Amino acid sequence: MKIISHFQDAAQTRHRGVEPYSLQEVRLTPDMNIEYTRGFYVHHNGDLIGIVATAEGPVFFHNQDKYLLQEGSYSFLLQKKNTENIFFFEWQGACALKISYTPVLINHGGRWVDDPVWDFFSWLTKAVRKKRFAGYYTVDEISSLLGNREKAVPGQTLVQIRA
Repeated sequence: MKIISHFQDAAQTRHRGVEPYSLQEVRLTPDMNIEYTRGFYVHHNGDLIGIVATAEGPVFFHNQDKYLLQEGSYSFLLQKKNTENIFFFEWQGACALKISYTPVLINHGGRWVDDPVWDFFSWLTKAVRKKRFAGYYTVDEISSLLGNREKAVPGQTLVQIRA
């Protein structure tokens, strides 16, 4: 069984994960044969939000909505305020997801800053800016999460929207 890890679970206490094709959370037990695939997810106000590696490249998901992250088709922005962070996901020039939340802060050299170890949205916003992000989240082990498991056609928009 392939599983996407919960972002905040320590390696020793992994007791839940998301099955990549169904994007359903499952309870894990020690007797399960589990393979962890590249990716992370979090719960936010009852929603599953995450990133997972596929053969086509990184896929961002929000519940059952899936977005193949290709250069120029998306952006992530984290707007920081004193007591609130606002995370934006833009897809093909339009805001597809906006989340307001209380930031997780740590004291770093006398300044309170976002903690990317515990704050998934802060981590993701920084991670996608790295040159190796797309390559790292492109793997052969998962053929496609985007519907029929067929290879993506270059330039094709692949997003599955809930009915």
